[in-house]
Amino acid sequence: MYINGHVYFYSFLLQAIYRFYRILYPKQTKFQSFRLYAIASGILWINGCWQMLTSLIMGHIDYIPEEFHCQFPLTYLSGSLIGLSIIYLIPYILTVLCYIYTMYWVRKRSVQLRTINQRIDIRRDLIIFQRIVILLTFVTLVAMPHVIIPMVYAVFGHLLSWAYPFEWLTTMIALVDVAIIQIFMFPFLKKLFFQFRIFSFNR
Repeated sequence: MYINGHVYFYSFLLQAIYRFYRILYPKQTKFQSFRLYAIASGILWINGCWQMLTSLIMGHIDYIPEEFHCQFPLTYLSGSLIGLSIIYLIPYILTVLCYIYTMYWVRKRSVQLRTINQRIDIRRDLIIFQRIVILLTFVTLVAMPHVIIPMVYAVFGHLLSWAYPFEWLTTMIALVDVAIIQIFMFPFLKKLFFQFRIFSFNR
């Protein structure tokens, strides 16, 4: 689950990097090749496995007897912060920085963007950039119980019986909502969705 989450959020960062190079360095096609991002996706899986294995060896991930599975314990604040930083915050912050710098560059160079095609392409990429940031912000905010509950435990020394189910319920709701929102926010996903529906009805 943690590895999937790691790859999921870093994939948004890869999309942001792709848009970043498309806008700022449109002539450097080597940074926009499918092969490069296919290799980067494979590296993401390896890196996710390595980071989670490191957390497991260091004791940040532990078996929770009453829940019958392993995770970052809510009674371990530093472990939860490390997990949240690795999975959510690092890709989120880097994506936002890419977006902010790209917006700054576009506003600074807007006078030099003379062709209509250039402006249309950049506008489209910025819209997708913005949607990625909004999605990551939504998921990161919903994931706050992963940090808030350990902080409450650190202060009061007591963990409510429903803390673990609530933590995972909010996470699942966020991921399901994002999956649905993505269909309507990204044109190519919306097109695939309706093509699939048409194909299903025709069968």
